[in-house]
Amino acid sequence: MSNNNVSAVKSTPNSGPSLEQKNVIEAPINQDVLIVAGAGSGKTYTMTRRVIHLIKSKVPPESILGLTFTNKAAAELLSRVSAEVSASGASGSNGANGANGAKSFLKPEVMTYDAFFQSIVRRYGLLVGFNQNTMPLSDAGAMEIIKSIIGKYLDNPQNNAKNLSKLYNFDTLCADVINLCSEISCSMIGVDSIGATCSSVPQAVQKIREWNNEFAKHLKNVIADKKVESPLSAKAPAIPKYKKVKKTAGMSEQDVEKASAEKFKDACKSYEKYWDDSCLQFCINLYNACLKRDILLDLVLQFDAEKKRVNMAQFSDFTIAAYYLVTHFPSICAQYRNQYSQVLLDEYQDTSTTQAMLINTLFYGNAAAEGNRTHVMAVGDPFQAIYSFRGASTGAFCKFEQDFNISAQNKYSLTVTRRNSLFILKVANALTEPMRVENGDNSTQNASRRFSSIDDREVQVETLKPKEDAPNGTVCALFMPNQGEEIDAVVRFAKKIVEKYGENPLEPQLAILFRSKAKMPQYAQKLEDAGIRTSIVGYSSIIEKPAVKDVLSLLRVVQDHSDSNSLMRLLATPRFALSTADLSTLASIANSANTEYLYNVYASAGLVEEGLPRSQWDSAVRNLRNRANSGEVSAQVINIYGGVYLADLIMRDFGDFGASGDSGD
Repeated sequence: MSNNNVSAVKSTPNSGPSLEQKNVIEAPINQDVLIVAGAGSGKTYTMTRRVIHLIKSKVPPESILGLTFTNKAAAELLSRVSAEVSASGASGSNGANGANGAKSFLKPEVMTYDAFFQSIVRRYGLLVGFNQNTMPLSDAGAMEIIKSIIGKYLDNPQNNAKNLSKLYNFDTLCADVINLCSEISCSMIGVDSIGATCSSVPQAVQKIREWNNEFAKHLKNVIADKKVESPLSAKAPAIPKYKKVKKTAGMSEQDVEKASAEKFKDACKSYEKYWDDSCLQFCINLYNACLKRDILLDLVLQFDAEKKRVNMAQFSDFTIAAYYLVTHFPSICAQYRNQYSQVLLDEYQDTSTTQAMLINTLFYGNAAAEGNRTHVMAVGDPFQAIYSFRGASTGAFCKFEQDFNISAQNKYSLTVTRRNSLFILKVANALTEPMRVENGDNSTQNASRRFSSIDDREVQVETLKPKEDAPNGTVCALFMPNQGEEIDAVVRFAKKIVEKYGENPLEPQLAILFRSKAKMPQYAQKLEDAGIRTSIVGYSSIIEKPAVKDVLSLLRVVQDHSDSNSLMRLLATPRFALSTADLSTLASIANSANTEYLYNVYASAGLVEEGLPRSQWDSAVRNLRNRANSGEVSAQVINIYGGVYLADLIMRDFGDFGASGDSGD
């Protein structure tokens, strides 16, 4: 896709606000407002002008708070607002008094949601026993704590480690604990549908466990002593149809009818049994999921307690602590409402349930009854929600409408996109059409939209419109038979674009978007070879360099001798230059040594017969493992820590060589 003359589409500060933007900028300052701003509609510009309008309307700059998601977005908004406030103060200064100077000195406050919630906790956390010196916990740090907790859990004889090993492998268990913690923090904290408040992880775990136990009990009653007799085929059988069997010699018509009926009856029984077994297997899977969930909840509680013990917290923990503070200490809410009279919420579609309830409690709550109101403007686009992994969900704007009692006249839209050409915008609107459905719209054109039992639909999002002077642009779809030809086509297209629109070599002229980062280096290298400078965004190019990959592979092998992938990479490098035949020979030697190791361990434990000739060791070990797989022998019994791997043999030989070899060059 190409925007052609992209600069012609970009808005300039001197062009002035559009009618839609003007309506938002001059919206009533004493009411809560919801803005649905489409992609490229000048949202940041509009928010900046809104702040200036508030200041000109006698709202003190220091009482205006702007919240957004990333540090980059916060810095951009703050720089724009600060520049506009300073310019506004300078242009309005007449030297008669210091009012305008004060306005230009005192700036609105702009920060990320997480930073704002952390500031609440660091200020008032001691009220609920939250250490003010608590340090933020990174994802890697969280994983290390969880691994330690799971290790202790497995070592505890009171825990059923045998069942746990059947349900989970270690890495999956760690990942699931992390995911469940995140889901609880972002979705379970708050007020539920019946008005009950949940303000801590232990409370949330208790609620989940009560539901989980009841569900498991129900499933157990359904399953009873039934079993799925044989493995189910991946493909469901076709619906049986009555067909007459072929008439053979000596068969009467009555015999044919009887045989046909019997065959159809057997087919129906087989079909019915398949679906009975499928339903039973589904219930068994659900029951196993309940068992897993019960284990996960234990680990989540231990993880939560351990974080508190070591004075560390994830971003979600600060949000939960802040929510607990504002729900249990109304005076905190009153203080923040006194401090901030106007709040602008950027990228509101990415807020989690907990964040939304925290904001509502802090700035809305019982403020009307107390006569103390902070007015909130939420801005965003439901089609641009990207933080689902942090708990953001569809319905954020609908929930905002309900929580803040937003009337129809206080809902605005920014629909004129300022950075897209006509054809590109037309394609974008066509792609988003299935999502652009009003509540209750069951028309034929929207029949393909998938509905669920959960009302997760958002506010109506209007179709984006281009600027009057927007260029036509270009949209092209091209399928290539292989990746090499695709890269070549992209390079040739890029050269044409640079030749046609590259007046300023310092400005980027073309963006190439990928679904994953795996292919980025290949495209970048070909573009560089063609004389086109590139900049890769969102890709850690350093760790993808061959030399760095080799170092990382070496570190992985040293730490884990069973990591055959990393070892194969090292041995295939020019440093060792081992052929496929060499690698195969080494692997055979390692397998033989490992079989010897396993046989000796199993024999000493009485699991296999001692004194067997070496030629029978491999079959003895294999038979024991087959018995474990069939359930005849406990898999826990034959699990052995250690073994002999190819890395062990190579390191041993290199060690011997290093000890006896020349220490010179």
